[in-house]
Amino acid sequence: MTLTPKHTIFIAISNYLTVEINKQLRTELSKNKSITSKKFIEIIEKYFDFKILRDKPIIPEDIWLFNYLMYDNAKNQKLFDVGEKVNISKGLRRTPLIRKYESKIIIPQLRALTEANMLLENLK
Repeated sequence: MTLTPKHTIFIAISNYLTVEINKQLRTELSKNKSITSKKFIEIIEKYFDFKILRDKPIIPEDIWLFNYLMYDNAKNQKLFDVGEKVNISKGLRRTPLIRKYESKIIIPQLRALTEANMLLENLK
């Protein structure tokens, strides 16, 4: 895994946020020098509803990220909260699902953006 789960989550949800909301989120995240996974998720939940990944995904694979957040990291979660609330117990683990999402979705997206930036720079 090249990126941390936090980076992967941030990049993925950035696709859903407006420029202004994204700026507010980055500002709030940058106020913390070190941030726990639980605090990271709490801050993101102020600006983004993770259920959108399940109910209105931009790409079908976004459900992988939803499942990772709801099921792969859940511990001691009440039965009726499963799939409704992110419950991070000891941090965001590097599970096969988040690795798959990163390699199939995020890394190609970052490569495409890098290539687009290089092309645009050459047009100047």
